[in-house]
Formats: sequence, structure tokens, C-alpha cells
Amino acid sequence: MKLSDIRLALAMTLLPACLSLTTPAIAHDDVGAAIAGGIIGLAAGAALSSHHHHDKTIYYPSYAPPYPAGGYNPYFNQSFSPSPGVVCYPAQRACYHLDGDFAGGWTARTFGY
Repeated sequence: MKLSDIRLALAMTLLPACLSLTTPAIAHDDVGAAIAGGIIGLAAGAALSSHHHHDKTIYYPSYAPPYPAGGYNPYFNQSFSPSPGVVCYPAQRACYHLDGDFAGGWTARTFGY
């Protein structure tokens, strides 16, 4: 059960009991009723508030950011084409055909494998 659910259940359980406290014992005691109502309102607001400690960071297992902490490295964008229909990427030390298939012959010729 989440903390917000517990707070909501607590507020809903205690609210009727607290509301009975706001009825003044004497009809002319409006100050006491106002103070009790203010305290109950603050307690209910704090219990129902969802603005507490929410961590907005989302973690994915085995995720590595695409660039190092220093920022983008232009080396990763230096692709070239040794022949029409073939693209080589020095950062990967691999060449590919335009349809996405690995070009083993061009990789061996270009990078020495």
C-alpha cells in the first residue's frame, strides 16, 4: 500500500470524528469553532497532499547515455562511403550496405579485419 493511500484512508477515517469537534458547546463560541475548523482543514490538506518527495528520475536497467558526460563527440558522426551503396562508421569500425546488412568485405578492407 502506498503512503498516499494510507494518508487518504487516515484522513477519511478521522474526518467525521474531527468534524464533530467543530460543533461549539456554546452557541456563541465562534472563535473556538473557527480554530478547530482551521486545524482540521490543515490536517486534512496535509494528509491528502501529494506534493511530498517525488523522485522524477526514471532508471532503466543497463541503460547507458548515448554520449559521455562531456557532451556530444563529433567522432561518432564521421561516416563515409567508400563505394556507392556502402556506408562505413569509424566509431563502430564497421561498414553496412544501404539496406542495413553488415558489409564484411568492406569492413575488412577499410579497417583491416
